[in-house]
Amino acid sequence: MHIIDFKTGKRDEDPDSLQLPIYHLLVHNCQKRKVTKASYWYLDRNDDLDEQPLPEVDAARERILKIARDIKLARQLDRFKCPVGSDGCRDCAPMEALYRHEGECVGNDDFGAEVYVVPRRVEKEGETSIIL
Repeated sequence: MHIIDFKTGKRDEDPDSLQLPIYHLLVHNCQKRKVTKASYWYLDRNDDLDEQPLPEVDAARERILKIARDIKLARQLDRFKCPVGSDGCRDCAPMEALYRHEGECVGNDDFGAEVYVVPRRVEKEGETSIIL
């Protein structure tokens, strides 16, 4: 079994990404065939697969469980801290901009949800996120 993660973004996947460990655990626990390798396929720039080290199942399980426990604790404490402080990380910045009334509602989508335009934010090099 070869896990292939199709990539459409412009950046290489972060080596610490949880995607391959999660995919490996899913395949390992949901079917009987052995996973032998994993690859990214950067569709916009490459016709070949970019083979990745196969995450070790037990280490992946422990890493994901630790994050899940941290999320559970953060939810119980209602305490979520961003490592970049009040500027927010790239994942939260659009919602925080809306909270500060920096976005403009431009209408509704096909499902009735409001659509906003927010100012573009320049991402800081090496930005990561934490939960607690």
